[in-house]
Amino acid sequence: MDHPEEKEINDSNGETSKLTPNVVMTEQDKIPYPKRVFLIFGSEFCERFNYYGLKAILVLYLKNKLAYDPNDATVLFHIFTAMTYSATIMGGIISDVWWGKFNTIFYLSMFYTVGSIIISIGAVPLIDLSPNITLIIGLVLTAIGAGGIKPCVSAFGADQFKIPEQADKLSKYFSLFYFTINAGPLISTTVLPILRGNVHCFGENDCYSLAFGVPAALMIISILFFVTGKSSYTQVKISSENMILQIFKCIKHAVHTKRLERKTKPQKNLLDYSIDKYGIELVSDIRIVMKILVLYLPLAFFWTLFGQLGSRWTLQANRMNGNLGFYIIKPDQMILLNSLLCILFVPLFEIIVYPILNKIGVRRPLQKITIGGTLTGISFLLATLVEFKIVSSPMHSVNMLWQVPQYVIMALGEVLFSVTGYAFSYEQAPVSMKSVLQSFWLLNIALGNGIFVVITKMNIVESQAHEFILFASLMFVAMFIFGIMAHNFKNNTMLLK
Repeated sequence: MDHPEEKEINDSNGETSKLTPNVVMTEQDKIPYPKRVFLIFGSEFCERFNYYGLKAILVLYLKNKLAYDPNDATVLFHIFTAMTYSATIMGGIISDVWWGKFNTIFYLSMFYTVGSIIISIGAVPLIDLSPNITLIIGLVLTAIGAGGIKPCVSAFGADQFKIPEQADKLSKYFSLFYFTINAGPLISTTVLPILRGNVHCFGENDCYSLAFGVPAALMIISILFFVTGKSSYTQVKISSENMILQIFKCIKHAVHTKRLERKTKPQKNLLDYSIDKYGIELVSDIRIVMKILVLYLPLAFFWTLFGQLGSRWTLQANRMNGNLGFYIIKPDQMILLNSLLCILFVPLFEIIVYPILNKIGVRRPLQKITIGGTLTGISFLLATLVEFKIVSSPMHSVNMLWQVPQYVIMALGEVLFSVTGYAFSYEQAPVSMKSVLQSFWLLNIALGNGIFVVITKMNIVESQAHEFILFASLMFVAMFIFGIMAHNFKNNTMLLK
């Protein structure tokens, strides 16, 4: 009988050889790929179709149908985005402490679906409902649902793999997941503007109710995809405490204890006052997280600019000519360029760009993030040039293809900034804090959109071109500050090597 870890086989020359490593691989390969994750992919595709499709046509709906001023339409768009990403913290806490990932995704998806349906019904002109009120109610429910499930879905899919035996399959899963979250927006931003503009319903020359209704239907399909695998899903047991709550409790305890003991038992740092209750390991982990969160602060400006693809850039396209001769581009279709370019650029960067950057000394994640943010600022300078051209030309005479360069530079910046940022957050966080940092990375998106709302409401500039210049300048300043902070971060924490 063969040894369980060795097996002799005959090769083509009749000689025998021992293939111990092959047997180990065979044992690992006996664990089947969790096909149930494809239900999660399907669910995520439908959900992303809904979210980005809604955002693609939202500003034009506010401006053209509800008679919003362009500034007010843009502000509401960014408030909705900020609400969505603020809800990620809530979703993470609910998932960790009370409901678990499956129930959190399921119940909050119901909120999401109801919100989408309300928006669609409110857009039907024959129904005696206030479209403004129904839209606001629908957007609030959608924001709660979309934001609440965001920190749970990819993690729930990852839970279906057995680690470390399926570590290689898990990495491929994340690649497929990233493809899925871009494929949904790519299709929705292509199809929904056509339904909005080319279909005539209820006696009008457009059909926003259909354009909103299709995403609502996709959310129902998303839930059906997800619940189909309920009996086969691997569900991780929930903990009694959420790590984000632990962080706030630890800091609160430190502040309270310092007031009582700063004279009798002085400590070098604030968090040292919590070591007796929470332990040195948790306190050390919180210190690392706090240093990374401080580093995040200038990065919020990236999301201030990036969020304008669906607002300011769409409104800019709305004043341009989409006639290509063989096809007329809708202004809210231009944003599909972002998803398409990201899908193309991600593998291109892995194969060509990153090896080149490594050769010229750009290896650290923070360097790539800085370059990505700088490119984002440059994209807004290109948008400024387009804006000057629009203003100096007859209405709707400038072709939308003039926007392509700014979208290309923005997509290059996004890949360097966003994809690298997600990886940086995961790699640099302590084991106990990886989900926490991912949640705060998403919360930074809410902060960036909040910054846009504040700046817009201040009415600092009078023209759109000057506003683009303002945001580009803020991005460059933010990246300059970030570059200094990144250098100090390396020297002080030694996390980056």
